[in-house]
Amino acid sequence: MRLLLDANLSPELGSALAAAGFEVETLQRFRDGSLRTAADDDILAAAFEDSRVLLTFDVTSMTLLLRDWGHAERDHGGVIMLRRDESRRSQIGEVVRRMVVLRDQNQGLTWVNRVIYLPPA
Repeated sequence: MRLLLDANLSPELGSALAAAGFEVETLQRFRDGSLRTAADDDILAAAFEDSRVLLTFDVTSMTLLLRDWGHAERDHGGVIMLRRDESRRSQIGEVVRRMVVLRDQNQGLTWVNRVIYLPPA
C-alpha cells in the first residue's frame, strides 16, 4: 500500500510503517517538500496523482473537503483517518499493527475514493 502521511503525523510513524512493508512518503519529503504547507486540496490531488492513500488525523477539514470533492465528482486516492490521540508516539506500534491488518484484509481492492477511519483494535 502506497501512503502519503499528512504533515502533522510523525516521521517515526512513517519509518515504522515502512518497516512493516508500506511504501511511505511524508509531506516533508514528498515532491521535495513542496507540499509541506500546501492546502489540503492540493495534497489530496497530489496523493491521487501518485496513487497514494492519504493518512491523516485532520478529520474536520478533510471531511468537508471530501464532501466537496464528492459533489464535484472528483476522484482521490483514498483517505485513512486517525483519531488525534493516535498520533502520539506511544501509539505508533498499535497504529502500525492496525494498518497491517487493514492492508491485509483489503488486498487487491482499490482505494480510489475510499474514506475510512482506522478500525479499532
